[in-house]
Amino acid sequence: MTTESLAGAVRGPGGQDVVTGPGGRDRILFHGWSPDGRGRVMYLADLVFEDGRPVVRGDRAR
Repeated sequence: MTTESLAGAVRGPGGQDVVTGPGGRDRILFHGWSPDGRGRVMYLADLVFEDGRPVVRGDRAR
């Protein structure tokens, strides 16, 4: 994941882990810079697989 691949919604994403969320949905947890740039925060997003490749979907909740 990159800032560009997340359409600029998260600066400097990294440290991701894939987990199974409610209803058996795949989710991805990762950190990125806070909007004010003062520290790192945790983000959560839906994760789907298309043609065997992971794709981050939906809003990035903080």
